[in-house]
Amino acid sequence: MEDPEDHFKIAIATWPLDAILAGIAVFEGKRGAGTLPEGADARYLRGQVKNITLESEGWAIAEALLRARLDAHDQALEHLTQRQHSLEQVGRGIDELVKQYTDLALAAERRVDRTFWLLATVDLVNDQDPEQRRQLLRLAARRIHATSRVPHRDRLAATRFLFAKVVPID
Repeated sequence: MEDPEDHFKIAIATWPLDAILAGIAVFEGKRGAGTLPEGADARYLRGQVKNITLESEGWAIAEALLRARLDAHDQALEHLTQRQHSLEQVGRGIDELVKQYTDLALAAERRVDRTFWLLATVDLVNDQDPEQRRQLLRLAARRIHATSRVPHRDRLAATRFLFAKVVPID
């Protein structure tokens, strides 16, 4: 994109690096898929970065809320913890647990439940070696994007959430 006076660079530099990278990936992905709106330019990219930043903020708030509620032993979430323990006790392999956690996240009606299951997936994946993490993230992403009953935007958000937690950019 042309930016002879660096206006775009200055404007976009105010946003978090994670959001900038995700925004560029969305922009390039849309361009590659041929779904980028006609005339989309740096302003469009900046809008994507802003939206992703706000979405990330929402996820961070949901995560903080979830952790605070779990720390308080909120009875409304106790069933999630019990379900997680029972799934782990069955002795299924890591791949199967990732599939189950991902399915439960996408089937959740409440955002806090979805966040719980996505974080359970993150914890499970992060306990593996780096190569297995890549394979498990791909498995989770395929599972997420195969769930057509969940809106596309929510599937993208869940995928970004997982990847940001497992492969953070420091």
